[in-house]
Amino acid sequence: VLQDNGVAQGRVFDTPDGDWYGMFFRDNGSVGRIPYLVPVTWSNDWPVLGNNGKVPSSLQLAASQEKGYGIVTSDEFESGKLPLEWQWNHNPVNDYWSFENGALRLTNGRVDADLVSTQNTLTQRSFGPTCLGWTKMSVKGMKDGDYAGLCALQDLYGYVGVKMSNGSKSIVMVNAGKEVESVSLSQDDVWFRIDMNFNNQADKATFYYSLDGTTWNAIGNTLSMKYELTHFVGYRYGLFNYGTKSTGGYVDFDFFKIGENINSPIYLSNNGEETVLAESITITIGQKSTTLLSENESISCTVSPNPATEFIMVSGVENLKKIELVDLNGVVVAISDSNELAIPSQLTGK
Repeated sequence: VLQDNGVAQGRVFDTPDGDWYGMFFRDNGSVGRIPYLVPVTWSNDWPVLGNNGKVPSSLQLAASQEKGYGIVTSDEFESGKLPLEWQWNHNPVNDYWSFENGALRLTNGRVDADLVSTQNTLTQRSFGPTCLGWTKMSVKGMKDGDYAGLCALQDLYGYVGVKMSNGSKSIVMVNAGKEVESVSLSQDDVWFRIDMNFNNQADKATFYYSLDGTTWNAIGNTLSMKYELTHFVGYRYGLFNYGTKSTGGYVDFDFFKIGENINSPIYLSNNGEETVLAESITITIGQKSTTLLSENESISCTVSPNPATEFIMVSGVENLKKIELVDLNGVVVAISDSNELAIPSQLTGK
């Protein structure tokens, strides 16, 4: 039995080296549940969790050679697909969201009273101890009564966005459903940012806007974030658009970026390698394949399949003869004579 620091609920596992751990979670204020790795020993065939019944604040672990799967990711919306780091706040209505010219378009398909009632709010989780989320939004398609922008989503939500009222647009900051500040907007593009601070459960969010993507202006006041069981998840960043008077209004989000600071957005891609949390990995060799690959020549690259990946596709090569999938030991584990190779089930765990 382990009763310490609110850490609970999970399972134990062993490593190839014979070490045992427990993977549990802890309710950690407004960021929600966070994972906890706890050492495990055995006594009389029973697992003993923690160090003398306590959860250690840190562990000495060997460095891993494998890349972790994404929890959050920045997105330029140019791939035509949403990575699995995104979550819709409600079941999406697919007729009212799309990719348009390298941007994510959210269109109002019904009239709603407020942010938490609307459909097609696209979200990613926050993380601690601090994180920033920011986006660029085009407001050309907004209609009277529309609200759109970037939110910190929970029952006690806050957002910075644009309000269209009586033919005029304004940047607004809303805290717990109440408009705190409004600034007139006379251009079509605007940038929004929300900074979240979970350090020592400070649980504060601050809101910013920019008219050029460089100079940031604070707006409104600080949101005191609170974990509420009505939503039963930690705070999430959300891209939203809802109409209070009519349908058909839309906004385009050029990108969403997230990171520990504004100069270091997190992407799945790292040092030329890419972890793709999707059904397939696509490798594009080059637009002029005949000059890159001559007859019987080969080229190699590193891919990182994951449990969601079922096949690899290769594009950009004419008269492709075969694809070989080679493991870290240099052993060929799969071969295909087409431009598509199915990943063996023993590698995906399916």
